[in-house]
Amino acid sequence: MRETQEARNEVKVAASNTLVTLASCYFDHVMYELHCHLKPPTLPEEFILVTLGNLSSAYARKCIPFVRVTLNTMFSMLEFVKDGRLRQAFCGGKCQHLRQVPQMDI
Repeated sequence: MRETQEARNEVKVAASNTLVTLASCYFDHVMYELHCHLKPPTLPEEFILVTLGNLSSAYARKCIPFVRVTLNTMFSMLEFVKDGRLRQAFCGGKCQHLRQVPQMDI
């Protein structure tokens, strides 16, 4: 059972890394697909939130048009999060978005 969970986690990490890499050429498409998984009150999987955080770190300027909708959606879903790991992923994703904005020369 534990090996199966570890294998799933490895696949999710690989998928997240692949999406971040694809975003270098297809950023809007990747963000669209990730936002399709942010539909309150249904909670997204942890790797969706981690991927959003990684995207905001890697492509901060490209994230600017998506910051408001991403943060609003995440804030509205936070009250439904009971799991500690998922709450940490939510907070980590929001922090990555917020951390990148002040560093930009807008």
